[in-house]
Amino acid sequence: MYQSAASNKVQGAANPEAVSVETRFGCFDFTPANRFEFPQGLVGFSQLRQFGLGNFPDPNLADFNLLQSIDDASLTFIVHPLPLDGGPIASSDVEECFNASNVSLAHGHLASIVTIQPTGNGIQLCINLRAPILLDVSRMRGRQFVLSNNDYPVRCPLSRKLND
Repeated sequence: MYQSAASNKVQGAANPEAVSVETRFGCFDFTPANRFEFPQGLVGFSQLRQFGLGNFPDPNLADFNLLQSIDDASLTFIVHPLPLDGGPIASSDVEECFNASNVSLAHGHLASIVTIQPTGNGIQLCINLRAPILLDVSRMRGRQFVLSNNDYPVRCPLSRKLND
């Protein structure tokens, strides 16, 4: 998903700038290249400001990343990339998010937090389109932006179309 998340699983060599976090998915090293400051935290977690972006350890789920709290190792979000153009969020709403956050389209990525919803036949993965995560890779800052357009669901079923 994001180049800054590559090879962050601890393989033995220590990086003096890395922060190691033992998560439910294993141990990860988060270097300045894959560590983001969220000055406002995330919705419901305003006190948590430091997050690392890591690759999902299961290669079958390579479309997903982990957004791991560095402040609280027990908190990990599964995130999914959102295209900036032609995706489930209208271009005008993408622009609103970037402009309000003072981030250029060239330096930002959008992602959505994934939730797992039980169904009668198993589980359904859903993404939050109402409050995407904006990652500014030039300043290594993140923000969860609640869109002013109320048409976006908090729980949108994830389809293969979004993975293309």
